[in-house]
Amino acid sequence: MADEQACLVQLVRRLFLQLCPVKDILNEIRNLNKLDLFRSYEFQNALAAHVLKDTHATAHPPPGRYTHYFLKAVCEEVTACPPEEGLSEELLDVCLKYKLDPALATSTGYRTFLLDNLNCHITLSTTMQIELVGLVQWEAGYRLTEFITAFPDLFRGSRVLELGTGSSPAGVALHYVPARAVLLTDYHPSVLAAIQQNLECNSVSFRSITSNNAVESSGCKADVFVGELNWQEDVYPAIQAFSPDFIIGADLVYDPSIIEPLLCTVRSLLGVSRPPVEASPCPPVINVDHLRGLRSRGPFFLLAQTLRNPTTLDTFLRSSAQKGICVNEVAFNTEGAAPSPFSRLITNTIKL
Repeated sequence: MADEQACLVQLVRRLFLQLCPVKDILNEIRNLNKLDLFRSYEFQNALAAHVLKDTHATAHPPPGRYTHYFLKAVCEEVTACPPEEGLSEELLDVCLKYKLDPALATSTGYRTFLLDNLNCHITLSTTMQIELVGLVQWEAGYRLTEFITAFPDLFRGSRVLELGTGSSPAGVALHYVPARAVLLTDYHPSVLAAIQQNLECNSVSFRSITSNNAVESSGCKADVFVGELNWQEDVYPAIQAFSPDFIIGADLVYDPSIIEPLLCTVRSLLGVSRPPVEASPCPPVINVDHLRGLRSRGPFFLLAQTLRNPTTLDTFLRSSAQKGICVNEVAFNTEGAAPSPFSRLITNTIKL
């Protein structure tokens, strides 16, 4: 019973920290036929001690509103079916704390992903009230990070530049792979500040770069840099000199008006000077082994894109071809890899 309880506590902790929808957590417990265990006093005490009062949850708590929803659902589930044991003192103490202190009902907090295969976690600052596109945690960012963590050998020792980093966890994941150097870029000052905050949450040292200072690698574990990059302007020398092996991005093609400046930036960073190529409405599909074999012919632009508007995607494919950029779809699955904490949060069709 002790092992069974410990496993269930770890499952709930994992899902709670990554802000999994509360109903999905309870459904998972139902599917495992563990509701009786879940309702027991012993488990409630373990839930309070090792999930709600967990060291990491205390230092980087989920938004208070989420925790409030979680506690409300747990209380309803625990007292739903007779015989009613009621709430344990430990769990009741936490519930009363959130009920009596309005200051805890915050919309801001943290989302944490536990990555077993890299023996680390990724913590992101998050809010339940988004006012800036760059601060949204897009599903394509999760898909890109899932790819990186499923195939770390592909990026290990590489130089990786991310466009439109925003709140994507990919940069932190690359630090743990580790990549040789990582350059995270965006344009809006608030987004750049959020990138730096997320790096600090994960105890990742970084350096800011500007148009006046160059990127120099110290040779230590995954040098990480943060820099402003406006696609409407020429790439300044400090970023151009980074010479990436991979350029990555997630959900960058959402507005037809940004496709031209995006591709001009990508073309400059890739050093592409090829003539136009034939555009294909259905890009050729390659697998991860094929991509590994092509590494020596890089650099590459790896884009995780949610399929929304077919017209916008077609414009991207045609514009890429006109600029001499060949586009392939990367087919992959994560069977045999460590379970991904990101897969639960991906509901749309996303391609690389």
